[in-house]
Amino acid sequence: MRTHRILAFAVLFSSGVAGCGSTSPEDTYQAIISVKKEATAALKGIKDEASAESALGKLEEIAGQYADLKRRMKGFSLSADESEKLIDKYWKQEGEAGDELTRAAAAARQQAPRHAERITAILGKLGIHQTTIEDAPSKGAAPDN
Repeated sequence: MRTHRILAFAVLFSSGVAGCGSTSPEDTYQAIISVKKEATAALKGIKDEASAESALGKLEEIAGQYADLKRRMKGFSLSADESEKLIDKYWKQEGEAGDELTRAAAAARQQAPRHAERITAILGKLGIHQTTIEDAPSKGAAPDN
């Protein structure tokens, strides 16, 4: 879970232009988790090359939403203490969403190997950096750190 906490912290402090809107940091953080779940659902719909074609456009849109949420989170200029409290509150949900997203992406790349690079690139836009299917964590595997 330490890896997920580090990833969550990176989301909160990643560089970007301050976002607008009156949404709270907590609402924004929950939206980030929801966007990852939405991406997972889209990836699970990939069963072959044809379904990958239709899903990739939706995944690009989702990646854009994720980028907007990251900018909005950066705009809150939370202190390290505030960020840590938010991460602590949602670390389990964030970790589960990230794990499920990683597994769904690995499966999608196996189902549609011609689109594997594009799926990996979209994953990177969603804050998940994984270069090969073999890098996907197996269920119950200990984190690298």
